[in-house]
Amino acid sequence: MVRLAAVRKSVTAPQAAQLFVDNVFRNHGLPEAFVSDRDPRFVSHFWQHLFRLLGTRLDMSTADHTQTDGQI
Repeated sequence: MVRLAAVRKSVTAPQAAQLFVDNVFRNHGLPEAFVSDRDPRFVSHFWQHLFRLLGTRLDMSTADHTQTDGQI
């Protein structure tokens, strides 16, 4: 499924986070927490703003922790 939103030429991290909430979570629900493997994409300003906006948390896994390897 693809969700498209009309935006200006450039979008800030807080604006992108709000678009994500409005167009993804509104239709699919909100998880209580995310688990990330510390990929730079999940440590970016966008994700920081998104989690703050949602009042949820991002749990970072530790290296070589087999229970969380491959989880997002």
